[in-house]
Parts: sequence; C-alpha cells; structure tokens
Amino acid sequence: MIMKLNRLTQRVVALLLIGTAGIVQSCITDSEDISGVGANRIRFSAGEFSIVTFTPDAIETKGLVTIYRDAISEGDNSKSVTVTLSLDEAALEAYNEENETDFVLLDPASYTLSVSPGTITFAPGESAKTIRITLNTGLIDLSLKHVLPFAISSASSGFEVNERLSLAIVQTLPINKFDGVYEVTGDPWVDAANAAITDYYPFEWYAETTGENSIVFFDTFFGTYFHPISSGGSRSAYGCFGVEATFNPTTGKIVDLKSPWSPCANTRDLTWDSSVGINQWNESDGSIDMTYNFIQPSVVTTPPHIRVSFNEHLEYTGPR
Repeated sequence: MIMKLNRLTQRVVALLLIGTAGIVQSCITDSEDISGVGANRIRFSAGEFSIVTFTPDAIETKGLVTIYRDAISEGDNSKSVTVTLSLDEAALEAYNEENETDFVLLDPASYTLSVSPGTITFAPGESAKTIRITLNTGLIDLSLKHVLPFAISSASSGFEVNERLSLAIVQTLPINKFDGVYEVTGDPWVDAANAAITDYYPFEWYAETTGENSIVFFDTFFGTYFHPISSGGSRSAYGCFGVEATFNPTTGKIVDLKSPWSPCANTRDLTWDSSVGINQWNESDGSIDMTYNFIQPSVVTTPPHIRVSFNEHLEYTGPR
C-alpha cells in the first residue's frame, strides 16, 4: 500500500534530509547552548521516513540522508566524534508491522554509498555528514518497494544518540509518469466563508512522486504542499490543505484524492466525488483534470461543509 502522507514527515522530510547543517557563531562561548536541545546529541533530521526519487533505467547519485551533530558549545563542536551507523533490518521489520507496509531492503548490488555503515567520524567543527547514494535503477525490481533503514546506535566524546531521531528509513522510489511541472488553471471561485478570498490562477505546481502511481502537489512559491489563493488581491495560500492524487496506471483515471495534511486540527480537509468532473490524467499531453472540494466543518457548519469547489486543469510543462 502507499504510505499515508498525513504524517508530514513522509512528505516534508524528503526535502529536508539533504538540508544544510546548522551554523555555529564565533561569538558564542563554551557555556552557551548552541544546539537548542540542552544536550550534545547525534541525530537524523526530523521524522523516520522519507522518499528520494530516481529516474527509471538510469544511474544517478543523490543525497540520501544526513546525520547531524547538535553541540551545546563551541568546545563540544570542536571535538572529534565517532558514530556507529548500521542498516537495521530488525527496525525495518518492526516498521512494516506497525504501519502495515511491505518495504524490502534495497538490493546491495544496485547501489554504492558515499559513507559505508560502520564507524563514521565527525571531524572537529563538522556539524553534518550527508550520505550519498549512486543507484542503478536498472538493477532493481520496480514491483517492490525498496528502502534503506539507517540507524544510529552510539556516539563518543560525551555525545548521546537522540533516540527519537535515531532511525531514518529512506525509500528509493523511481519517478512515475505523473511526476513533473504543471501550470494550473481553473474555474473562478469565491470562498463561501470569506468573500475576500478568491481564485489565484494561473499558478505552478510541482507534482512529486509519492508512490508507484501517486503524486503530491508542491507549491513552488511558498515551498510546501499548499493550495494558492488570492486574499484581498494578494497571493496567499490555504494552510493545512493540499492535494495528493492516486491514479489507475492503465486508464489514467484518478482513483483517490486527499489532502496530505489530513487530519488537520482546524478541520480543513479535501472531499471529492469520482462521478463529478473529469478526474483524469491525459496520456496524449500529460495534462490532468480534477474536481474536488475544500471543506472546513468548524467554519462552514452545515453539511457538506464546503468552502470552495475546485474544477482545475493542470497543463504539463516538463520534468521537475
């Protein structure tokens, strides 16, 4: 099954895992906490699951996961620290059981890593280490869901392992045919709860692969998974609301639409009816048509709680 991406770690972490390391400023003394955690710790980025996508039938090198050193002081940051890193198959089995998933370990013959599991060393002043993978997707069975389950088990020089962020399961996922850049247009609309909020067309969305036949739409302006709007004549976006689509791989029909943020505390969510609108990926030009609703029961208390009904056309403009 395709993982639900309402755990934002599964959607946002794919962007953050290869982020930059924190900066230690020279004006901070040894007695000041520069890590913000109150302890010297070694960790992965937030969240235990992430996705890194690859081009099918190609050999590519990409950043896979980053290990961070959080230091209380400059003195601690100047220490050499050794960290024990492994591929934890037992943790993967436990994750599969807990989440009802069927991920399998990536075939070692299909990849090489820039940093091999075992003992790795942070040099004095080094705050982050990114593990890069060179993957030959032509050597893997694309019918399986491949991951690498990295685990940090120990650290030296007075650093401890942040247990909450000690596991990073990274799925190596080939980009599907729905992935790409789209220009979005649609029918005009006015928010039923606030007439100052109206449509903002056209805008650009990146469609990011989240599964074999699913994508999530990324707002390139705000840098997250939002739906753009015009608020008082200025560009804005609905927070805690976005669109993820799953397709029938043979017909291109949309079989599921949902918000990647659901469930949201402010009750914002997405509903749709497959019989309303076209709801189709068009093989002839790669475009997508979809119809769906933005609901918020806490604001529009009368069922079906619709604030906006969207009827949109997404014109494919090229790869990401």
